[in-house]
Amino acid sequence: MKKRSSLALIGKMLSLVKPYIYLIALAVVVGSLGFFAAMGITFFAGLAIFSYLGEPLAISFAWLLALIVIFGFSRGLLRYVEQYLNHFMAFTLLAHIRDQLFGSLRKQGSKVLDDRSKGEVLSILQSDVETMEVFYAHTITPFLIAIIVEAGVAIALGLLCGYQFALLSIACDLIIGILAPVIFYINNKKLGRLYREELSRSETIYLNSIYGIDETIFAGRQIDDKKAIDETSNRLNSLSKKLNQKASRNAEIVNILIALSDIAIIAIGALLYSHGDISSPTIIIGYATLAASFGPVVALANLPANLTMSFASANRVLDIIEEEPKTVDGDNEFDFKSLEVHGVSFSYDKEHPVVKNVNFSLSKGQFIGIHGKSGSGKSTILKLLLHFEDPDTGVVLYNDEPVSTYSRQSIVKNVTLFSQSTYLFQGSIGYNLKIAKPDASEGELIEACKKAGIYDYIQSTEKGFDTEINALQDNLSTGEKQRLGLARVFLAKTPLLLLDEATSNVDASNEAHILNQLSKCKDDLALIVISHRESTLSICDKVYELENGLFMDGESKKKPSKPKRKKA
Repeated sequence: MKKRSSLALIGKMLSLVKPYIYLIALAVVVGSLGFFAAMGITFFAGLAIFSYLGEPLAISFAWLLALIVIFGFSRGLLRYVEQYLNHFMAFTLLAHIRDQLFGSLRKQGSKVLDDRSKGEVLSILQSDVETMEVFYAHTITPFLIAIIVEAGVAIALGLLCGYQFALLSIACDLIIGILAPVIFYINNKKLGRLYREELSRSETIYLNSIYGIDETIFAGRQIDDKKAIDETSNRLNSLSKKLNQKASRNAEIVNILIALSDIAIIAIGALLYSHGDISSPTIIIGYATLAASFGPVVALANLPANLTMSFASANRVLDIIEEEPKTVDGDNEFDFKSLEVHGVSFSYDKEHPVVKNVNFSLSKGQFIGIHGKSGSGKSTILKLLLHFEDPDTGVVLYNDEPVSTYSRQSIVKNVTLFSQSTYLFQGSIGYNLKIAKPDASEGELIEACKKAGIYDYIQSTEKGFDTEINALQDNLSTGEKQRLGLARVFLAKTPLLLLDEATSNVDASNEAHILNQLSKCKDDLALIVISHRESTLSICDKVYELENGLFMDGESKKKPSKPKRKKA
Protein backbone atom coordinates (compact mmCIF):
# COMPACT_ATOMS: atom_id res chain seq x y z
CA MET A 1 0.00 0.00 0.00
CA LYS A 2 1.28 3.48 -0.86
CA LYS A 3 2.06 5.73 2.06
CA ARG A 4 -0.16 8.82 1.98
CA SER A 5 -0.57 11.43 4.66
CA SER A 6 -4.13 12.07 5.81
CA LEU A 7 -4.11 15.48 4.10
CA ALA A 8 -2.80 13.98 0.84
CA LEU A 9 -5.47 11.28 0.99
CA ILE A 10 -8.22 13.83 1.58
CA GLY A 11 -6.92 15.83 -1.38
CA LYS A 12 -7.04 12.73 -3.60
CA MET A 13 -10.58 11.93 -2.48
CA LEU A 14 -11.75 15.51 -2.99
CA SER A 15 -10.29 15.56 -6.52
CA LEU A 16 -12.84 12.89 -7.49
CA VAL A 17 -15.82 15.12 -6.62
CA LYS A 18 -15.04 17.89 -9.12
CA PRO A 19 -17.76 16.79 -11.59
CA TYR A 20 -20.33 17.01 -8.78
CA ILE A 21 -19.30 20.32 -7.22
CA TYR A 22 -22.64 21.90 -8.12
CA LEU A 23 -24.48 19.25 -6.09
CA ILE A 24 -22.21 19.86 -3.11
CA ALA A 25 -22.76 23.62 -3.34
CA LEU A 26 -26.53 23.16 -3.47
CA ALA A 27 -26.46 20.70 -0.54
CA VAL A 28 -24.37 23.14 1.52
CA VAL A 29 -26.80 26.01 0.89
CA VAL A 30 -29.84 23.86 1.69
CA GLY A 31 -28.17 22.28 4.74
CA SER A 32 -27.09 25.65 6.13
CA LEU A 33 -30.60 27.01 5.73
CA GLY A 34 -31.87 23.89 7.50
CA PHE A 35 -29.69 24.51 10.56
CA PHE A 36 -30.60 28.19 10.61
CA ALA A 37 -34.25 27.09 10.52
CA ALA A 38 -33.60 24.78 13.49
CA MET A 39 -32.04 27.65 15.42
CA GLY A 40 -34.92 29.88 14.36
CA ILE A 41 -37.27 27.48 16.14
CA THR A 42 -35.31 27.93 19.37
CA PHE A 43 -35.00 31.69 18.88
CA PHE A 44 -38.71 32.30 18.26
CA ALA A 45 -39.67 29.83 21.00
CA GLY A 46 -37.66 31.94 23.43
CA LEU A 47 -39.38 35.10 22.24
CA ALA A 48 -42.78 33.37 22.53
CA ILE A 49 -42.06 32.54 26.18
CA PHE A 50 -41.21 36.17 26.93
CA SER A 51 -44.30 37.33 25.03
CA TYR A 52 -46.46 34.93 27.01
CA LEU A 53 -44.95 36.23 30.26
CA GLY A 54 -45.96 39.78 29.29
CA GLU A 55 -42.67 41.15 27.92
CA PRO A 56 -43.40 43.91 25.36
CA LEU A 57 -42.25 42.69 21.89
CA ALA A 58 -42.65 44.09 18.40
CA ILE A 59 -44.25 40.85 17.21
CA SER A 60 -47.39 39.21 18.56
CA PHE A 61 -47.55 35.86 20.34
CA ALA A 62 -49.69 34.38 17.53
CA TRP A 63 -47.15 35.37 14.90
CA LEU A 64 -44.36 33.84 16.98
CA LEU A 65 -46.23 30.53 17.12
CA ALA A 66 -46.81 30.68 13.37
CA LEU A 67 -43.10 31.31 12.75
CA ILE A 68 -42.18 28.34 14.96
CA VAL A 69 -44.43 26.07 12.84
CA ILE A 70 -43.08 27.51 9.57
CA PHE A 71 -39.46 27.11 10.65
CA GLY A 72 -40.16 23.59 11.94
CA PHE A 73 -41.67 22.51 8.62
CA SER A 74 -38.83 24.21 6.72
CA ARG A 75 -36.24 22.42 8.85
CA GLY A 76 -37.69 19.02 8.00
CA LEU A 77 -37.98 19.77 4.27
CA LEU A 78 -34.52 21.31 4.00
CA ARG A 79 -32.96 18.39 5.90
CA TYR A 80 -34.58 15.90 3.54
CA VAL A 81 -33.35 17.79 0.44
CA GLU A 82 -29.83 18.09 1.87
CA GLN A 83 -29.62 14.35 2.61
CA TYR A 84 -31.05 13.49 -0.80
CA LEU A 85 -28.45 15.65 -2.57
CA ASN A 86 -25.61 14.27 -0.42
CA HIS A 87 -26.49 10.65 -1.07
CA PHE A 88 -27.30 11.18 -4.74
CA MET A 89 -23.87 12.75 -5.21
CA ALA A 90 -22.13 10.11 -3.10
CA PHE A 91 -23.63 7.02 -4.76
CA THR A 92 -23.24 8.51 -8.24
CA LEU A 93 -19.59 9.12 -7.40
CA LEU A 94 -19.16 5.59 -6.00
CA ALA A 95 -20.49 4.19 -9.27
CA HIS A 96 -17.88 6.30 -11.08
CA ILE A 97 -15.16 5.03 -8.72
CA ARG A 98 -16.20 1.42 -9.37
CA ASP A 99 -16.00 2.12 -13.10
CA GLN A 100 -12.46 3.47 -12.61
CA LEU A 101 -11.57 0.40 -10.53
CA PHE A 102 -12.74 -2.05 -13.19
CA GLY A 103 -11.02 0.02 -15.89
CA SER A 104 -7.78 -0.21 -13.93
CA LEU A 105 -8.26 -3.95 -13.39
CA ARG A 106 -8.73 -4.47 -17.13
CA LYS A 107 -5.55 -2.54 -17.92
CA GLN A 108 -3.49 -4.33 -15.30
CA GLY A 109 -4.76 -7.84 -16.02
CA SER A 110 -3.17 -10.47 -13.79
CA LYS A 111 -0.85 -7.89 -12.18
CA VAL A 112 -3.58 -7.01 -9.66
CA LEU A 113 -3.42 -10.53 -8.19
CA ASP A 114 0.38 -10.64 -8.07
CA ASP A 115 0.44 -9.03 -4.61
CA ARG A 116 -3.22 -9.38 -3.62
CA SER A 117 -5.48 -12.33 -2.96
CA LYS A 118 -8.84 -12.70 -4.69
CA GLY A 119 -10.52 -12.10 -1.36
CA GLU A 120 -8.73 -8.76 -0.93
CA VAL A 121 -9.68 -7.60 -4.43
CA LEU A 122 -13.29 -8.65 -3.79
CA SER A 123 -13.29 -6.77 -0.48
CA ILE A 124 -11.97 -3.63 -2.19
CA LEU A 125 -14.56 -3.79 -4.97
CA GLN A 126 -17.43 -4.32 -2.59
CA SER A 127 -17.10 -3.14 1.00
CA ASP A 128 -14.21 -0.68 0.61
CA VAL A 129 -16.01 1.35 -2.04
CA GLU A 130 -19.19 1.35 0.06
CA THR A 131 -17.25 2.50 3.14
CA MET A 132 -16.04 5.59 1.24
CA GLU A 133 -19.68 6.76 1.27
CA VAL A 134 -19.11 8.05 4.82
CA PHE A 135 -16.69 10.66 3.51
CA TYR A 136 -18.67 11.72 0.45
CA ALA A 137 -22.18 11.73 1.94
CA HIS A 138 -21.50 12.58 5.59
CA THR A 139 -18.27 14.61 5.75
CA ILE A 140 -17.80 17.10 2.92
CA THR A 141 -21.07 19.01 3.13
CA PRO A 142 -21.40 18.74 6.96
CA PHE A 143 -17.92 20.29 7.29
CA LEU A 144 -18.78 23.19 4.96
CA ILE A 145 -22.20 23.61 6.58
CA ALA A 146 -20.57 23.75 10.01
CA ILE A 147 -18.24 26.57 8.88
CA ILE A 148 -21.09 28.63 7.40
CA VAL A 149 -23.54 28.06 10.27
CA GLU A 150 -21.03 28.64 13.07
CA ALA A 151 -19.66 31.76 11.38
CA GLY A 152 -23.22 33.09 11.09
CA VAL A 153 -23.95 32.27 14.73
CA ALA A 154 -20.74 33.96 15.93
CA ILE A 155 -21.58 37.13 14.00
CA ALA A 156 -25.19 37.16 15.23
CA LEU A 157 -24.15 36.61 18.85
CA GLY A 158 -21.54 39.34 18.58
CA LEU A 159 -24.15 41.80 17.36
CA LEU A 160 -26.95 40.78 19.74
CA CYS A 161 -25.21 39.63 22.90
CA GLY A 162 -21.67 41.01 22.76
CA TYR A 163 -18.25 39.96 21.55
CA GLN A 164 -17.79 37.66 24.59
CA PHE A 165 -20.52 35.32 23.33
CA ALA A 166 -19.03 35.41 19.83
CA LEU A 167 -15.56 34.46 21.07
CA LEU A 168 -17.00 31.71 23.26
CA SER A 169 -18.91 30.35 20.25
CA ILE A 170 -15.74 30.25 18.13
CA ALA A 171 -13.75 28.57 20.93
CA CYS A 172 -16.41 25.88 21.47
CA ASP A 173 -16.61 25.22 17.71
CA LEU A 174 -12.84 24.81 17.38
CA ILE A 175 -12.63 22.43 20.35
CA ILE A 176 -15.70 20.29 19.61
CA GLY A 177 -15.72 20.45 15.81
CA ILE A 178 -12.00 20.33 14.95
CA LEU A 179 -9.63 19.56 17.84
CA ALA A 180 -11.65 16.68 19.30
CA PRO A 181 -12.34 14.94 15.93
CA VAL A 182 -8.65 15.18 14.92
CA ILE A 183 -7.56 13.60 18.20
CA PHE A 184 -10.26 10.92 17.89
CA TYR A 185 -9.16 10.16 14.31
CA ILE A 186 -5.48 9.83 15.22
CA ASN A 187 -6.42 7.54 18.10
CA ASN A 188 -8.62 5.33 15.86
CA LYS A 189 -6.55 5.38 12.66
CA LYS A 190 -4.49 2.22 13.22
CA LEU A 191 -7.49 0.25 14.47
CA GLY A 192 -9.55 1.15 11.40
CA ARG A 193 -6.75 0.05 9.07
CA LEU A 194 -6.36 -3.26 10.92
CA TYR A 195 -10.11 -3.88 10.65
CA ARG A 196 -10.13 -3.37 6.85
CA GLU A 197 -7.09 -5.64 6.45
CA GLU A 198 -8.67 -8.38 8.57
CA LEU A 199 -11.90 -8.05 6.59
CA SER A 200 -9.92 -8.72 3.39
CA ARG A 201 -8.29 -11.79 4.93
CA SER A 202 -11.68 -13.07 6.00
CA GLU A 203 -12.98 -12.69 2.41
CA THR A 204 -10.11 -14.86 1.18
CA ILE A 205 -10.77 -17.50 3.84
CA TYR A 206 -14.49 -17.58 3.03
CA LEU A 207 -13.83 -17.89 -0.72
CA ASN A 208 -11.35 -20.70 -0.19
CA SER A 209 -13.79 -22.44 2.12
CA ILE A 210 -16.65 -22.23 -0.39
CA TYR A 211 -14.83 -23.05 -3.63
CA GLY A 212 -12.52 -25.62 -2.05
CA ILE A 213 -15.22 -27.44 -0.12
CA ASP A 214 -14.81 -30.71 -2.04
CA GLU A 215 -11.04 -30.78 -1.51
CA THR A 216 -11.51 -29.87 2.16
CA ILE A 217 -13.91 -32.77 2.75
CA PHE A 218 -11.79 -35.19 0.71
CA ALA A 219 -8.67 -34.33 2.73
CA GLY A 220 -10.59 -34.40 6.02
CA ARG A 221 -9.62 -30.78 6.79
CA GLN A 222 -13.05 -29.60 7.94
CA ILE A 223 -11.83 -28.92 11.48
CA ASP A 224 -8.90 -26.82 10.22
CA ASP A 225 -11.23 -24.94 7.88
CA LYS A 226 -13.68 -24.22 10.69
CA LYS A 227 -10.82 -23.12 12.94
CA ALA A 228 -9.59 -20.61 10.34
CA ILE A 229 -13.12 -19.18 9.94
CA ASP A 230 -13.60 -18.97 13.71
CA GLU A 231 -10.26 -17.24 14.18
CA THR A 232 -10.88 -14.55 11.57
CA SER A 233 -14.43 -14.03 12.86
CA ASN A 234 -13.12 -13.61 16.40
CA ARG A 235 -10.48 -11.13 15.26
CA LEU A 236 -13.10 -9.12 13.37
CA ASN A 237 -15.44 -9.15 16.36
CA SER A 238 -12.63 -8.06 18.67
CA LEU A 239 -11.60 -5.17 16.40
CA SER A 240 -15.23 -4.14 15.90
CA LYS A 241 -15.79 -4.17 19.66
CA LYS A 242 -12.73 -1.97 20.23
CA LEU A 243 -13.90 0.48 17.56
CA ASN A 244 -17.38 0.65 19.10
CA GLN A 245 -15.92 1.18 22.55
CA LYS A 246 -13.79 4.03 21.29
CA ALA A 247 -16.76 5.54 19.45
CA SER A 248 -18.83 5.41 22.68
CA ARG A 249 -15.98 6.95 24.67
CA ASN A 250 -15.59 9.71 22.08
CA ALA A 251 -19.34 10.44 22.21
CA GLU A 252 -19.12 10.72 26.00
CA ILE A 253 -16.22 13.16 25.72
CA VAL A 254 -18.20 15.28 23.24
CA ASN A 255 -21.17 15.35 25.65
CA ILE A 256 -18.85 16.47 28.45
CA LEU A 257 -17.42 19.22 26.22
CA ILE A 258 -20.93 20.41 25.37
CA ALA A 259 -21.86 20.44 29.06
CA LEU A 260 -18.74 22.46 29.86
CA SER A 261 -19.65 24.83 27.03
CA ASP A 262 -23.13 25.27 28.51
CA ILE A 263 -21.59 26.06 31.90
CA ALA A 264 -19.24 28.57 30.28
CA ILE A 265 -22.16 30.24 28.48
CA ILE A 266 -24.12 30.55 31.74
CA ALA A 267 -21.05 31.84 33.60
CA ILE A 268 -20.24 34.50 31.02
CA GLY A 269 -23.91 35.50 30.78
CA ALA A 270 -24.13 35.83 34.59
CA LEU A 271 -20.93 37.87 34.67
CA LEU A 272 -22.18 40.26 31.98
CA TYR A 273 -25.57 40.54 33.69
CA SER A 274 -23.96 41.34 37.03
CA HIS A 275 -22.10 44.25 35.41
CA GLY A 276 -25.32 45.44 33.76
CA ASP A 277 -23.93 44.84 30.26
CA ILE A 278 -26.77 42.54 29.17
CA SER A 279 -30.43 41.96 30.01
CA SER A 280 -31.89 38.67 31.20
CA PRO A 281 -33.92 38.09 27.97
CA THR A 282 -30.77 38.60 25.93
CA ILE A 283 -28.89 36.11 28.10
CA ILE A 284 -31.57 33.45 27.61
CA ILE A 285 -31.85 34.04 23.85
CA GLY A 286 -28.05 34.04 23.51
CA TYR A 287 -27.76 30.82 25.52
CA ALA A 288 -30.53 29.11 23.53
CA THR A 289 -29.03 30.20 20.20
CA LEU A 290 -25.51 29.12 21.12
CA ALA A 291 -26.66 25.78 22.53
CA ALA A 292 -28.76 25.12 19.43
CA SER A 293 -25.76 25.88 17.17
CA PHE A 294 -23.81 22.84 18.40
CA GLY A 295 -25.65 20.52 15.95
CA PRO A 296 -23.23 20.92 12.99
CA VAL A 297 -20.06 20.59 15.10
CA VAL A 298 -21.41 17.59 17.01
CA ALA A 299 -22.01 15.90 13.63
CA LEU A 300 -18.32 16.45 12.83
CA ALA A 301 -17.20 15.21 16.26
CA ASN A 302 -19.04 11.92 15.73
CA LEU A 303 -17.41 11.21 12.34
CA PRO A 304 -13.92 9.87 13.24
CA ALA A 305 -15.11 6.37 14.21
CA ASN A 306 -16.35 5.81 10.65
CA LEU A 307 -13.82 8.05 8.90
CA THR A 308 -10.90 5.92 10.07
CA MET A 309 -12.27 2.97 8.10
CA SER A 310 -13.41 5.21 5.24
CA PHE A 311 -9.86 6.56 4.82
CA ALA A 312 -8.34 3.07 5.16
CA SER A 313 -10.70 1.85 2.43
CA ALA A 314 -9.93 4.86 0.22
CA ASN A 315 -6.20 4.11 0.46
CA ARG A 316 -6.77 0.57 -0.82
CA VAL A 317 -9.11 1.72 -3.59
CA LEU A 318 -6.69 4.43 -4.76
CA ASP A 319 -3.81 1.92 -4.74
CA ILE A 320 -5.56 -0.02 -7.49
CA ILE A 321 -6.83 3.02 -9.43
CA GLU A 322 -3.37 4.61 -9.46
CA GLU A 323 -1.50 1.36 -10.14
CA GLU A 324 0.48 1.61 -13.35
CA PRO A 325 -0.32 -1.19 -15.83
CA LYS A 326 2.50 -3.52 -16.80
CA THR A 327 2.04 -2.66 -20.44
CA VAL A 328 0.67 0.28 -22.42
CA ASP A 329 -1.41 -0.57 -25.49
CA GLY A 330 -1.43 1.52 -28.65
CA ASP A 331 -4.32 2.77 -30.76
CA ASN A 332 -3.79 0.92 -34.04
CA GLU A 333 -6.11 -1.79 -35.39
CA PHE A 334 -5.19 -4.90 -37.38
CA ASP A 335 -6.59 -8.01 -39.04
CA PHE A 336 -4.31 -10.95 -38.30
CA LYS A 337 -2.14 -12.22 -41.11
CA SER A 338 1.13 -13.19 -39.44
CA LEU A 339 2.93 -13.43 -36.10
CA GLU A 340 6.69 -13.13 -35.68
CA VAL A 341 8.71 -13.43 -32.48
CA HIS A 342 12.30 -12.19 -32.75
CA GLY A 343 14.94 -12.66 -30.03
CA VAL A 344 12.47 -12.40 -27.16
CA SER A 345 13.79 -12.79 -23.61
CA PHE A 346 11.88 -12.10 -20.40
CA SER A 347 12.30 -12.32 -16.64
CA TYR A 348 9.94 -11.35 -13.82
CA ASP A 349 12.69 -10.19 -11.47
CA LYS A 350 15.14 -8.91 -14.13
CA GLU A 351 17.75 -11.36 -12.85
CA HIS A 352 16.52 -14.87 -13.64
CA PRO A 353 15.33 -15.18 -17.26
CA VAL A 354 12.20 -17.26 -17.75
CA VAL A 355 12.58 -17.42 -21.53
CA LYS A 356 15.70 -16.59 -23.53
CA ASN A 357 16.08 -15.61 -27.17
CA VAL A 358 12.80 -17.05 -28.46
CA ASN A 359 12.32 -17.00 -32.24
CA PHE A 360 9.43 -18.34 -34.33
CA SER A 361 6.87 -17.22 -36.87
CA LEU A 362 3.30 -18.21 -37.67
CA SER A 363 0.61 -17.40 -40.21
CA LYS A 364 -2.85 -18.70 -41.09
CA GLY A 365 -2.88 -22.38 -41.94
CA GLN A 366 0.01 -23.17 -39.58
CA PHE A 367 -0.22 -25.06 -36.30
CA ILE A 368 2.76 -25.08 -33.91
CA GLY A 369 3.20 -26.71 -30.52
CA ILE A 370 5.25 -25.84 -27.44
CA HIS A 371 6.29 -28.64 -25.13
CA GLY A 372 8.07 -28.35 -21.82
CA LYS A 373 8.02 -29.11 -18.14
CA SER A 374 5.90 -27.15 -15.68
CA GLY A 375 7.56 -23.80 -14.93
CA SER A 376 9.64 -23.83 -18.09
CA GLY A 377 8.08 -20.57 -19.37
CA LYS A 378 5.38 -21.85 -21.74
CA SER A 379 2.57 -19.70 -20.32
CA THR A 380 4.91 -16.69 -20.13
CA ILE A 381 5.29 -16.80 -23.90
CA LEU A 382 1.51 -16.56 -24.27
CA LYS A 383 1.44 -13.52 -21.95
CA LEU A 384 3.99 -11.85 -24.21
CA LEU A 385 1.93 -12.66 -27.31
CA LEU A 386 -1.15 -11.12 -25.69
CA HIS A 387 0.86 -8.08 -24.51
CA PHE A 388 0.19 -8.80 -20.85
CA GLU A 389 3.95 -8.38 -20.47
CA ASP A 390 6.63 -6.51 -22.44
CA PRO A 391 9.77 -8.49 -23.36
CA ASP A 392 13.08 -7.43 -21.81
CA THR A 393 14.69 -7.83 -25.22
CA GLY A 394 13.35 -8.67 -28.66
CA VAL A 395 9.98 -7.93 -30.18
CA VAL A 396 6.60 -9.54 -30.87
CA LEU A 397 5.21 -8.54 -34.28
CA TYR A 398 1.70 -8.83 -35.69
CA ASN A 399 1.54 -8.09 -39.40
CA ASP A 400 5.15 -6.78 -39.14
CA GLU A 401 4.24 -4.20 -36.45
CA PRO A 402 5.05 -4.43 -32.69
CA VAL A 403 2.16 -5.71 -30.56
CA SER A 404 2.53 -2.59 -28.36
CA THR A 405 1.24 -0.40 -31.20
CA TYR A 406 -2.17 -2.13 -31.26
CA SER A 407 -5.19 -1.42 -29.09
CA ARG A 408 -6.39 -3.95 -26.52
CA GLN A 409 -9.70 -4.25 -28.36
CA SER A 410 -7.91 -5.15 -31.58
CA ILE A 411 -5.77 -7.80 -29.88
CA VAL A 412 -8.88 -9.36 -28.31
CA LYS A 413 -10.64 -9.32 -31.68
CA ASN A 414 -7.81 -11.27 -33.32
CA VAL A 415 -6.41 -13.51 -30.58
CA THR A 416 -8.16 -15.94 -28.22
CA LEU A 417 -6.43 -17.60 -25.28
CA PHE A 418 -7.96 -20.76 -23.88
CA SER A 419 -6.44 -22.39 -20.79
CA GLN A 420 -7.19 -25.48 -18.75
CA SER A 421 -9.10 -23.40 -16.20
CA THR A 422 -12.50 -22.34 -17.54
CA TYR A 423 -14.50 -19.80 -15.58
CA LEU A 424 -18.25 -19.96 -15.97
CA PHE A 425 -20.54 -17.22 -14.68
CA GLN A 426 -23.74 -17.80 -12.77
CA GLY A 427 -26.44 -17.85 -15.43
CA SER A 428 -27.59 -20.05 -18.27
CA ILE A 429 -25.37 -22.08 -20.57
CA GLY A 430 -26.46 -19.84 -23.43
CA TYR A 431 -25.48 -16.72 -21.49
CA ASN A 432 -22.04 -18.17 -20.79
CA LEU A 433 -21.49 -19.08 -24.43
CA LYS A 434 -22.60 -15.69 -25.74
CA ILE A 435 -19.85 -13.99 -23.76
CA ALA A 436 -17.71 -14.83 -26.78
CA LYS A 437 -20.29 -13.45 -29.25
CA PRO A 438 -23.29 -11.63 -27.71
CA ASP A 439 -25.30 -11.62 -30.96
CA ALA A 440 -24.76 -15.31 -31.77
CA SER A 441 -27.76 -17.13 -33.24
CA GLU A 442 -28.97 -20.47 -31.93
CA GLY A 443 -27.56 -22.11 -35.03
CA GLU A 444 -24.12 -20.69 -34.28
CA LEU A 445 -24.37 -21.89 -30.69
CA ILE A 446 -25.24 -25.40 -31.85
CA GLU A 447 -22.40 -25.46 -34.37
CA ALA A 448 -19.83 -24.28 -31.79
CA CYS A 449 -21.04 -26.79 -29.19
CA LYS A 450 -20.89 -29.67 -31.65
CA LYS A 451 -17.29 -28.78 -32.50
CA ALA A 452 -16.44 -28.72 -28.78
CA GLY A 453 -18.16 -32.07 -28.19
CA ILE A 454 -20.59 -30.64 -25.62
CA TYR A 455 -23.81 -30.41 -27.64
CA ASP A 456 -25.06 -33.90 -26.72
CA TYR A 457 -24.73 -33.06 -23.04
CA ILE A 458 -26.65 -29.79 -23.48
CA GLN A 459 -29.38 -31.63 -25.36
CA SER A 460 -29.67 -34.14 -22.52
CA THR A 461 -30.56 -31.41 -20.04
CA GLU A 462 -34.18 -30.42 -19.50
CA LYS A 463 -33.79 -26.78 -20.60
CA GLY A 464 -30.97 -27.02 -23.13
CA PHE A 465 -29.19 -23.69 -23.57
CA ASP A 466 -31.41 -22.23 -20.83
CA THR A 467 -30.00 -24.64 -18.25
CA GLU A 468 -28.71 -22.65 -15.27
CA ILE A 469 -25.12 -22.95 -14.09
CA ASN A 470 -25.07 -22.41 -10.34
CA ALA A 471 -22.56 -20.23 -8.50
CA LEU A 472 -20.35 -23.15 -7.46
CA GLN A 473 -20.62 -24.84 -10.88
CA ASP A 474 -21.06 -28.18 -9.12
CA ASN A 475 -23.70 -29.26 -11.65
CA LEU A 476 -20.92 -29.63 -14.23
CA SER A 477 -17.88 -31.87 -14.36
CA THR A 478 -14.42 -30.40 -15.00
CA GLY A 479 -14.44 -31.81 -18.52
CA GLU A 480 -17.88 -30.34 -19.28
CA LYS A 481 -16.70 -26.92 -18.10
CA GLN A 482 -13.66 -27.15 -20.32
CA ARG A 483 -15.71 -28.15 -23.37
CA LEU A 484 -18.07 -25.23 -22.78
CA GLY A 485 -14.99 -23.03 -22.72
CA LEU A 486 -13.86 -24.54 -26.01
CA ALA A 487 -17.32 -23.88 -27.45
CA ARG A 488 -16.72 -20.21 -26.65
CA VAL A 489 -13.48 -20.43 -28.61
CA PHE A 490 -15.23 -21.89 -31.65
CA LEU A 491 -17.94 -19.25 -31.36
CA ALA A 492 -15.45 -16.36 -31.22
CA LYS A 493 -13.73 -17.51 -34.46
CA THR A 494 -10.61 -15.39 -33.97
CA PRO A 495 -7.90 -16.03 -36.58
CA LEU A 496 -5.20 -16.76 -33.96
CA LEU A 497 -5.92 -19.31 -31.22
CA LEU A 498 -3.69 -19.99 -28.21
CA LEU A 499 -4.44 -23.27 -26.42
CA ASP A 500 -2.80 -23.64 -23.00
CA GLU A 501 -3.38 -27.25 -21.86
CA ALA A 502 -6.86 -26.82 -23.34
CA THR A 503 -7.71 -30.52 -23.54
CA SER A 504 -6.13 -31.60 -20.26
CA ASN A 505 -9.50 -32.33 -18.64
CA VAL A 506 -11.22 -34.16 -21.50
CA ASP A 507 -10.96 -37.83 -22.33
CA ALA A 508 -9.15 -39.24 -25.37
CA SER A 509 -12.35 -39.55 -27.44
CA ASN A 510 -13.41 -35.93 -26.91
CA GLU A 511 -9.84 -34.73 -27.44
CA ALA A 512 -9.67 -36.51 -30.80
CA HIS A 513 -13.03 -34.95 -31.77
CA ILE A 514 -11.87 -31.43 -30.83
CA LEU A 515 -8.53 -31.76 -32.61
CA ASN A 516 -10.35 -33.01 -35.71
CA GLN A 517 -12.63 -29.94 -35.64
CA LEU A 518 -9.62 -27.64 -35.33
CA SER A 519 -7.97 -29.34 -38.29
CA LYS A 520 -11.05 -28.64 -40.40
CA CYS A 521 -10.61 -24.89 -39.69
CA LYS A 522 -6.92 -24.91 -40.58
CA ASP A 523 -7.12 -22.75 -43.70
CA ASP A 524 -8.59 -19.83 -41.71
CA LEU A 525 -6.76 -20.39 -38.44
CA ALA A 526 -3.30 -20.02 -36.90
CA LEU A 527 -2.83 -22.16 -33.81
CA ILE A 528 -0.32 -22.36 -30.95
CA VAL A 529 -0.75 -25.40 -28.69
CA ILE A 530 0.87 -25.76 -25.29
CA SER A 531 0.50 -29.23 -23.87
CA HIS A 532 2.18 -32.06 -22.01
CA ARG A 533 0.21 -34.55 -24.07
CA GLU A 534 1.85 -36.00 -27.14
CA SER A 535 -1.63 -36.75 -28.49
CA THR A 536 -2.59 -33.07 -28.34
CA LEU A 537 0.62 -31.96 -30.03
CA SER A 538 0.04 -34.44 -32.88
CA ILE A 539 -2.13 -31.82 -34.61
CA CYS A 540 0.86 -29.47 -34.95
CA ASP A 541 3.08 -29.04 -38.00
CA LYS A 542 6.06 -28.25 -35.80
CA VAL A 543 6.75 -28.65 -32.08
CA TYR A 544 9.20 -26.52 -30.10
CA GLU A 545 10.84 -27.80 -26.94
CA LEU A 546 11.15 -25.32 -24.07
CA GLU A 547 13.75 -26.19 -21.46
CA ASN A 548 15.43 -23.89 -18.93
CA GLY A 549 14.06 -20.89 -20.81
CA LEU A 550 15.64 -21.97 -24.09
CA PHE A 551 13.38 -22.36 -27.10
CA MET A 552 14.65 -25.17 -29.31
CA ASP A 553 13.42 -25.43 -32.86
CA GLY A 554 12.33 -29.01 -33.48
CA GLU A 555 11.82 -30.78 -36.75
CA SER A 556 8.40 -30.93 -38.36
CA LYS A 557 6.15 -33.17 -36.35
CA LYS A 558 5.65 -36.46 -38.10
CA LYS A 559 2.42 -38.30 -37.62
CA PRO A 560 3.11 -41.78 -36.26
CA SER A 561 2.38 -44.46 -38.80
CA LYS A 562 -0.09 -47.14 -37.92
CA PRO A 563 1.56 -50.47 -37.05
CA LYS A 564 1.11 -53.16 -39.67
CA ARG A 565 -1.04 -56.08 -38.65
CA LYS A 566 0.61 -59.44 -38.68
CA LYS A 567 -1.00 -62.02 -40.84
CA ALA A 568 -2.54 -64.85 -38.93
